[in-house]
Amino acid sequence: MAQTLEAAARAGNIDALYESIREDAYLLDKIDKVPFVDTPLHIAASAGHTEFALEMMRLKPSFSRKLNQYGFSPIHLGLQNEHYELVIHLIEVDKDLVRVQRRGGITPLHYAAENGLLDLLFKFLMTCPASIEDVTIQKETALHLAVKNNMLEAVKLLLGWLSYVNKKMIAEWPDIEGNTILHIAASYGNIQLVRLLINKVDTRSKNSAGLTPGDILKGRNPNEEELKDLLHSAGDSGAFWPLYFLTLYVNRLISRIMKWVLRMRYKKPAKLSNEQRSATLVVAVLVATATYQAMLTPPARDWFKDDNKAAKSTMEQQIAPAPFVPSIDVRLYDFYFVLWMLFSSFNTAAFFTSVVEILHLLPRSVGLRMWLASCLLVVCYLLAMIPICGFAYVEFVIPITLFVWIVFSFIRGRLKVVSVTVLINSFLKYY
Repeated sequence: MAQTLEAAARAGNIDALYESIREDAYLLDKIDKVPFVDTPLHIAASAGHTEFALEMMRLKPSFSRKLNQYGFSPIHLGLQNEHYELVIHLIEVDKDLVRVQRRGGITPLHYAAENGLLDLLFKFLMTCPASIEDVTIQKETALHLAVKNNMLEAVKLLLGWLSYVNKKMIAEWPDIEGNTILHIAASYGNIQLVRLLINKVDTRSKNSAGLTPGDILKGRNPNEEELKDLLHSAGDSGAFWPLYFLTLYVNRLISRIMKWVLRMRYKKPAKLSNEQRSATLVVAVLVATATYQAMLTPPARDWFKDDNKAAKSTMEQQIAPAPFVPSIDVRLYDFYFVLWMLFSSFNTAAFFTSVVEILHLLPRSVGLRMWLASCLLVVCYLLAMIPICGFAYVEFVIPITLFVWIVFSFIRGRLKVVSVTVLINSFLKYY
């Protein structure tokens, strides 16, 4: 490499870079032909010269994947020298740099995991989700490296990401010796990690030596007894398998809920114009208002007057109205009761959906107060429902509403029940 070009890279001098190119137009091509070399991009990344590095990537993108004589790429040198802003700019230009392997097969994602760099770890995963599948020459995943280095928070983040992208099977991958992340946690005697991983990995899996995590513990660390109890309760000895599967099911259910929360928290906002956002917000507010009013003044209060004359005469003598509950015969057999339950359920689902949509469309600058006000509005709605519907609301409406939410979330990914509510409401008023 010409001395002027090397000096320009060390100083981050872009003018000197082009001066070198004017002297020899093929200078960068000559460097690119060398299989292992410190390119100007390597030097700039080590020194933290972001603008020079980006200019060099524009001129010679191939430099970003080239390894030097020590087996390091520019992005790895930037990480080692803690030039994290430069690293972020590099992956914004080329997201696949997250998967570039240095010697040993270590990627930038692996480096962030083993060093507990949570912000970078999350940035890498968001930029290049497929990088979670990369392994080293020892067949170690980012989880293996995080567990080996006792990076508890990094392990939690990676497990949450695997659940989010529905690739939880990666947590079961063994390394070249057949060790899962639970084997490694047990070998290090890390109780916190074992507790975290106990329901994520099969406790009866064996490594290449035929050992389970419980076998590895024998006589190896002071926490042996406590760790053995944990593994035993999770099914390492073959006992308590029903409890193990029940715990596993509950944890998976919780993880699905957390996955939905993460999607709502981190998903990119819809690209709506100000006019579209305002129009959608107005519609959501109108739906929330209409559904709230529809429940306070339901269309079917006179349906059961023949079956509730005694109750009606009693209500007229009371200060507070009695709950609107049909008789037992009507509850079991009357067709209108079914329609009333459907109306209440769809109306409740539409109300909740509109409130969620309002919160989603409002700017985040509104802060916690708007969330608090919305939660209180929902609580008031639920409290208002009890005097109107009585215990039928708990017995029928809430379960049906939850069922509607689950079904619509699987079918469409969003809970769009407003049109169904309008249809049911119109049908009830007609009859």
